[in-house]
Amino acid sequence: MKSCVLLIPGIISGAIWLSACNSAKSNMVTEMHQAQIQKEGIGMIYVDEVPCRTVIQNEDSAGSLTAFHCFRVGFIDSLTVAKAPDKKSLETGKYYQYDMQKDWTMLVNTDSLKAVFYQPRQKMENHKYEGILVFEIPKDKKPDALIYIDSYGAWGVQQLIINSNKK
Repeated sequence: MKSCVLLIPGIISGAIWLSACNSAKSNMVTEMHQAQIQKEGIGMIYVDEVPCRTVIQNEDSAGSLTAFHCFRVGFIDSLTVAKAPDKKSLETGKYYQYDMQKDWTMLVNTDSLKAVFYQPRQKMENHKYEGILVFEIPKDKKPDALIYIDSYGAWGVQQLIINSNKK
């Protein structure tokens, strides 16, 4: 009889703990992004338009026919396990710091444009890579979409719509 009495409070406290853990996961506040793609088991890519003054001094020059548009792009790996740097993680870091910007193309009407500048952001978390892409486009145009063609990982070709109001 005593074992049943001890078992019931244990089951109840376990159920309460499990319920609290599940609700904590669902109540996690995640940052909203202008465009994002989430892939199960791989992670997430996100894009947000940001003011260019965060990475360049002059956003455009007087009389220029072009203007700069800047986007913060980020990759969050689904594997958030902290581990010592190995050869694979060093190669991944090198890709995101130096080569990733070559895989991005901006669509503006019927034109495709490559980034003119990329500024990686300081890495604060092991599973997150982020930076600012700068594109130069005609002054009277707005970007339609960003295309990411992954030359390194498992993302393949991804299209992030920036101007969803375009007709």
